[in-house]
Amino acid sequence: MARILIIDDAVFMRKMLCDILAEHGHVIVGVGASAKEAIEKFGILKPDLMTLDIEMPQESGINSLGALQSILKDNPMAKIIMISSISKESVINQMIEAGACDFIVKPFEQDMVVKTVNRILGGD
Repeated sequence: MARILIIDDAVFMRKMLCDILAEHGHVIVGVGASAKEAIEKFGILKPDLMTLDIEMPQESGINSLGALQSILKDNPMAKIIMISSISKESVINQMIEAGACDFIVKPFEQDMVVKTVNRILGGD
C-alpha cells in the first residue's frame, strides 16, 4: 500500500487512476489539475508516488517538466510517473532524463498502470 498523488487536468482521467490504484490497495492522498498544484500538493502531502500528466494548461508559466524538475530539486528521491497521450520517443526521453521514474502512454490498460506503479514502488 502506497500513498499516491494524482495530477491530471482531465476529471475522468483522475477518477480512473484513483479507482484503479485504490482497487489495488493504494491510498489516494490527493488529486490536482495543474503543474502548480503538483508542486504545492507534493510539498504538503509527501506522497510515496505521484502520477503527473504532461499535457496540462500552463499555470503561472509552470509546465509539467518544470513541475517535475522543481519537485525533484526539493525531493531527489521522489517517485514520479509521467502519463500522457504523447508517445513521441523524444518527449519520453526528455521526461526520463529529467528524473521521471517511468512513462505511461494513454490510453492505457489497468494492468499496465498497476504493474508500473508496483515496480516503481519496489513491489514487483
